[in-house]
Amino acid sequence: MYRFRSVENLIGKYQELENQEIYFASREELNDPMEGVCEVIWVGDEILWTNFLKHYILILQYSVEMLILGATMPEMKKSTSIVEMTDVNLPNENFKMLFKGMVNDFLYTPDVQSILEVLKNRRRVGRNELLYYLRLIHPNAIEAVIDTLKKNGLIDSTNISPIKTSKVDGREFLEYIKRIEEKYITEHPNVIEEVFNGFSMLMKSQIDSIKYNSSSSEVVYRNNFIVSEFPEYFITKLESELYPNWYVACFMTENKNSAVWGHYGDSHKGVCLKFKMDTEGEDKVLSLETTNGYSSKDGYMKKKVNHKFHKVNYSNENFKIEFFKSLSKIPQPQLERYWFCNESGCFSCFSDHLLKDNIDEWRKKHWENHMKVATNKVEEWSYENEYRIVFTELLIDYSFVERRKLKYDFNDLEEIIFGIKTPEEDKLKIIEIVKKKCKQHDRSDFKFSQATYSTHDRRIVFNELNIIVE
Repeated sequence: MYRFRSVENLIGKYQELENQEIYFASREELNDPMEGVCEVIWVGDEILWTNFLKHYILILQYSVEMLILGATMPEMKKSTSIVEMTDVNLPNENFKMLFKGMVNDFLYTPDVQSILEVLKNRRRVGRNELLYYLRLIHPNAIEAVIDTLKKNGLIDSTNISPIKTSKVDGREFLEYIKRIEEKYITEHPNVIEEVFNGFSMLMKSQIDSIKYNSSSSEVVYRNNFIVSEFPEYFITKLESELYPNWYVACFMTENKNSAVWGHYGDSHKGVCLKFKMDTEGEDKVLSLETTNGYSSKDGYMKKKVNHKFHKVNYSNENFKIEFFKSLSKIPQPQLERYWFCNESGCFSCFSDHLLKDNIDEWRKKHWENHMKVATNKVEEWSYENEYRIVFTELLIDYSFVERRKLKYDFNDLEEIIFGIKTPEEDKLKIIEIVKKKCKQHDRSDFKFSQATYSTHDRRIVFNELNIIVE
């Protein structure tokens, strides 16, 4: 398995060769912003949508209180996982009663009931459609939260003043959607999505106009966030938290593609490392020293773990995930009570996956979907023939870069191939490091090769270098 690196990564700033490290990149560090993108769809009934809107109030209340207490916007946006928060997280019974009052003041207004009527009768709801509905009823949500906090003496005053939006009659709007579908759906299967994309863009431009024409003070910034940006923040953060953060190291099955050398081999000035794979059942694996625990005595602990190589799938099709069926991070009793059950104890008709006979299969499928998201790229990259090692942030916080530098066994590094334009001085430095390591590990079988361009075959070929490493 081949891994391309720049000289800077290998022997420069990061010293990956000396340290025998493989760096695992976050999704944000990957070179294609389309990586890891999936389409979240929302399929629910009255119970699920009612609980969703209750959750909207819970997170809005939390956000308002955080900002009033002086949290900065970066602190607020990086706060605890909102998909895992429930009313159990409220500090005491008084706050739980306040929350219940906010929910009642919000949920049972005619505006919100109209939107709930639409949501529970839609077969499936896309992101922009849901965002449109939330923006319509967001003023009602702000009013319910702020008025409750004021009445109970938790805030004296606030500059938050919701933007008024048009009122929507749920039944009339549902009929409007049905008419559009009946008239255009045959020739334009995505007509509803396109309609709401237009609605969403229009409302977004209005919100941006308010934001960019306001002063740039922190107070105004916070106010604009609550008043106009919160609905999109809420959906985006929920979607991002369905799966834990994941990190990848990229490998390839062949190393003769000139474009690959150009992209990943620092325009042919870098090198290509060849790793030996082990087998575990039907899987190809590489053993890496991985942070996998913590103790108060020893701090973070490491041990060798076999990491599987996953073949990358190249497809331009959107990978779809159902939101309510992807809430796996919440403990099951809490998930059932907070999301899939109403106050009368009735369960959603979409809760079958939580039954005892189905839950193991649901969790298995959930994690299979996670791996599909982490190993999918658009077709333009198919020439890479890429494989990936992927690890997921579960109990260990891997946001710290040092924890994502995993050490390999030097005996698993078989060969280093120099690029066509790798500088001679860099080759000598690399050879010297490898010689020293071969001596430490009692190895005489390490190979070096030089990439060259064959004018006859019009492709890259490799010549093994006669370098004695003993």
